[in-house]
Amino acid sequence: SLSQLREMEKRLRQAGAPIRPIDHGNAWSIYSSDPEGNGLEIYLDSLWYVAQPHARHLDLSLSDEEIYFQTEKAVRADPTWCTGQEWQEKLRVRLRADHN
Repeated sequence: SLSQLREMEKRLRQAGAPIRPIDHGNAWSIYSSDPEGNGLEIYLDSLWYVAQPHARHLDLSLSDEEIYFQTEKAVRADPTWCTGQEWQEKLRVRLRADHN
């Protein structure tokens, strides 16, 4: 959930870890690194699909509703967007066709 993502952001900030919250359209992510410099990504899938790369700053101080609104507005402006369910169905059809 977005509340869990916010909690992870808070914990990383308290630990002094570098963070970079990103809205990918199809997911909301926090990028950071562990004490040894290994990259971390903590993410939550959104309701939509959009071709990658697609990255905008994610402001986790906004309400869930505002984050959903801003993300949906951004992905609908991209010609590759569709709902996550539509994308999964297109992928199922394509995989079946590739398998035959």
